[in-house]
Amino acid sequence: MKQFFFILTSTFSIHFLQAQDTLVVDAALPDSEFHVAINPTDSNNIIVATMHGGTTGDLKVYYTLDHGFTWQTSAFTGVHPGFQGAGDPVLDFDPSGNAYLVNLTISAGFSTVISKSLDGGASWQLETAITQLSTDKPWFAIDRSNNSPYKGNIYLPFVNAFLGEVVLLSYDSSLNQTSQITAGPNEHQPGISIRKDGEVFLSMVDWGSPNQIFVAQYTNGGSTLVHKTFLTSFPNYRLNAPEVSNRYQPTVYTAIDNSGGPYDGRLYVAYTASEPVDPSIFDVYLMYSDDGGLTWSSPKIVHSNGSDGTQQFYSSLYVNNLGVLVMDWYDRRNYPSGSSNTDFYLGISTDGGNSFSEMQLNSASMDWQFTNEAGNGFGIGEYHQLVATDHTVFSFWADGRTNDEDLNIYMAKVSLNGLSTGIEELGPLSQDISISSPYPIPAGDEVFLDVALEKSYRLSTAVLDLSGQTLWVSQWKEYATGAYALQVPLPKPSGTYLIQVRSDKGFFKTLKVIK
Repeated sequence: MKQFFFILTSTFSIHFLQAQDTLVVDAALPDSEFHVAINPTDSNNIIVATMHGGTTGDLKVYYTLDHGFTWQTSAFTGVHPGFQGAGDPVLDFDPSGNAYLVNLTISAGFSTVISKSLDGGASWQLETAITQLSTDKPWFAIDRSNNSPYKGNIYLPFVNAFLGEVVLLSYDSSLNQTSQITAGPNEHQPGISIRKDGEVFLSMVDWGSPNQIFVAQYTNGGSTLVHKTFLTSFPNYRLNAPEVSNRYQPTVYTAIDNSGGPYDGRLYVAYTASEPVDPSIFDVYLMYSDDGGLTWSSPKIVHSNGSDGTQQFYSSLYVNNLGVLVMDWYDRRNYPSGSSNTDFYLGISTDGGNSFSEMQLNSASMDWQFTNEAGNGFGIGEYHQLVATDHTVFSFWADGRTNDEDLNIYMAKVSLNGLSTGIEELGPLSQDISISSPYPIPAGDEVFLDVALEKSYRLSTAVLDLSGQTLWVSQWKEYATGAYALQVPLPKPSGTYLIQVRSDKGFFKTLKVIK
């Protein structure tokens, strides 16, 4: 039986759409393979950068300045004058709260471009372009620790596609290169994390038969390789995982606990690998090290549903400032074997990754056959990201619930207070529907919602109590492209109610109103 959770959702508001006048969503172009970063100086500011259309063409950059309640779209598409095409976006913030975006371009043999935003993601300026190496997945990280002698350093691991090796480039805060060091041959897809004392850790995959995972530690501002240690191996399904992707690559994620708590310094590695019984069925695994990556725990399946024959794949992970480990992944536990219907799950661990509380984040499943074919077989790409504050998890995923090969980025906002696992918000970041907050406030016997549609929809509106019981629901009505004010009656008693708007194409938004 599926679990049910208390849901409040949020998407772009009509006010911001009218002010920006730059949010243009083409439903024929999927958003996928994205990265997320949260501002360390202001958690209201979160940025999402995503591939647009499933191939190297341009990016979409979405940003919020109010804790995810409303989202705006930057005019920047990842392409600066003199460059062509953009892909593989990765984000991070420096200690002062300035955002950096690293992405590939197809100019000069896949050069890597570093852009900087001083206004929370609204506008971007070119900082530098690196053309000396061909690369893929330009992961990078910025040292923000006050305890580090290299605070402000930027670390950029490259994959030299011609030699098949990982090269770590180190820069100071002014983007002057300070070192370049090779981790070893036949390495790909490096994940990167920085410990609070300034030590740098790279995870990487040796593409072979089988695939092998290694973790390397660098010291002295990234200039010295301390060790490179083997973790585990698994069957080589790269580029050919029929039930998951036409071009799946085994991206490995790393995260470090810098909280000062009981698991301080613990280094985590998460990845997707085959079940022992059938190499075409995948599980999400976690390993950790408490000695800087020299020794590792045995691989552990993260999700409680570990039954053979159930697909769980494409994980992401993050550790907040209190040492809470959060992971998310795609999951088919709710469907019979062989079904391609897929949900999205979040796991929360307060005991160093030894156990997780889990919840389903999506309200409607997607058929992965359609999702996988989005963008000419690109699917959701090969990575996604979630972030968290001390109190809230922001989980994002590419969602194809319309089952027409269109993907939108959805967000769930989950409270960590009191170990509560209620979903506070859930909704798409990029959609053809924009809905305002209810007005007037305070509410009377009725409220209004301003709705802007970029294409025609059938809509239905409902009023619910906080337990989720429906108190009133409208009939479905056809709306053409344009702007409308929806009138919603409220029950007579004073109290807190939920207003939910649904479309016939899988969109929904739920808002809270106090009468």
